[in-house]
Amino acid sequence: MQIKKNVFILFLFPVLFFCSAFQSLKNTNTYFQYSSFGYFSNGNYLGNISFCKLKCMGDFGLGTINYLDGELTVLHGVPYIFKTDGKLYHVTGSTKTPFVCLTFFQPKTRIVINKVLDFAGIQTYLDSMFPSENSIYAIEITGKFDYLKVRSVNPSSKPFPSLSIVIKNQVVFERTNIEGTLVGFRCPSSNNIMFAGYHFHFLSNDKKFGGHVLDFKAANLQIKYQLLDKLFMFNFQ
Repeated sequence: MQIKKNVFILFLFPVLFFCSAFQSLKNTNTYFQYSSFGYFSNGNYLGNISFCKLKCMGDFGLGTINYLDGELTVLHGVPYIFKTDGKLYHVTGSTKTPFVCLTFFQPKTRIVINKVLDFAGIQTYLDSMFPSENSIYAIEITGKFDYLKVRSVNPSSKPFPSLSIVIKNQVVFERTNIEGTLVGFRCPSSNNIMFAGYHFHFLSNDKKFGGHVLDFKAANLQIKYQLLDKLFMFNFQ
């Protein structure tokens, strides 16, 4: 992985220490992640860090909240959660998360695409733009989506099932002619820390709809992306 030389994996340190450390990394193309994806997806849906403390770790990202109660999107520093009732909610500072991926989004590249693409097509297009499969990219895609398919999941209770079981009962939503933003990352296709490949969440311009992206079709999209060459993973379990 290209990021190996800049990887920091940290556990069980005071939050104040991290906040000061993260501020020093604000402008350094760093991908921050709370918990490993493998640990989280095995049914560990309770975390000990709140969103009031996550502000110092990024203004752009995705994840979930404790008990896996919906799909989280962070855009322009504001966290939103989309639940299975089909509504988008603001996340309070005291809310905690078991898994979140964040960065300070400072895109170096902007592209406008004037042809119709679906979710698979945009991934193929982005693959052609990115020089290495072993790098992490933060990606923002904005525009009007002719068709959009997203999901959310119901909150889990103990004993927590694995993520693969939870997803079997996901609630799917479909929309047409909706304007908004895809917030996401592309991570190395083979790793034991992050999710593999592309992961996007959607946030509508009116802040009333969102979710984990399953598919879409759109034209005239604007893409912004940023290479992230440092990984800072932490866990307060």
